[in-house]
Amino acid sequence: MKKFKLLTVAVAAAIAVQVGAMCLFAGCKGGNGEEKPSLTFEIADVTAWIDYPASEISPVFNLEGEHTVTYTTNSDKIRIDGNKVTALAEGEAIVFAEAEGYETDFNVICKTVNPGDSKYYMRGEGWDWANKAISGRAKYDREGTDGKTTVFIGDSFNDIDFFSSFYSFYRDKDALCLGIGGTTSNTWEMFLDERFGYGAVYEGIQPKNVVVQLGNNNIYNDQSSYTEAVEDLQRCLTLMHAKMPDTKIYYFGVTPRIYIESMATLTKRINKAMGKFCENKDWVTFLDCNDTVTPEDIRDNIHLYPASYQIFVDALNEAGMVVEDK
Repeated sequence: MKKFKLLTVAVAAAIAVQVGAMCLFAGCKGGNGEEKPSLTFEIADVTAWIDYPASEISPVFNLEGEHTVTYTTNSDKIRIDGNKVTALAEGEAIVFAEAEGYETDFNVICKTVNPGDSKYYMRGEGWDWANKAISGRAKYDREGTDGKTTVFIGDSFNDIDFFSSFYSFYRDKDALCLGIGGTTSNTWEMFLDERFGYGAVYEGIQPKNVVVQLGNNNIYNDQSSYTEAVEDLQRCLTLMHAKMPDTKIYYFGVTPRIYIESMATLTKRINKAMGKFCENKDWVTFLDCNDTVTPEDIRDNIHLYPASYQIFVDALNEAGMVVEDK
């Protein structure tokens, strides 16, 4: 995955963004006398949330090189700063984009976040999410180092009760396994932001890397729709990046539960959407191991056998994640 350097330039009332882009056409050439194709690009619609961190605009170009995009809008529902858009009021706004004579437009969907929504719940009883989060934060404070430690968070795929081989794979490494079984992306929003009333347990940590496994319980336990799940996952990652701006995030796509075949298509759609969301963002890498994981790797129709976590470890290594020594 290429890294994209962003440079903001003010032009009248518009915002120009200089970005390096990925060549999507196999025939792109330059410097050999052949005429280069004309520049085109596309920008997916962006969702932004009022009183939340700004969402990122990610153009995808057909040509490599440096390209300057100018964004303009007539809407007072949003504010554009560089390649980021902030929601100011509910509704939709059209943004016009121009670069090197090519023009396109996209929509920004502005939404509110209601902390009282039923999806923001804290499960107690045998789950004890709040206390587990407090214990995890205490472990980070004791053993973690900002800018150096790699932290695995999210649901049971990154819970030491299921990822029991974690400290064998990362022996003598500065890595912590802090996932909590049963949690959703909405739970981790609650752990990161004080507006939800649970003390923002993990706010303030600044690890080197964060490995995230979330989304499975959004759709299987909470029965979120495709649209709900994608939006909730994107919002969680956006918030996480804002809270940990110098941390590299590695997000694993949803691993389907093999006993509910009807959900396989939904997980594929969600993973495809999340892959596109992560594309061209230098702070997050999307990983999908579903073509590698086999039924023989899964012990209870959901979780991997401890030894099969080698699949996830290998994927992180191949993505270039470096885990520091203790």
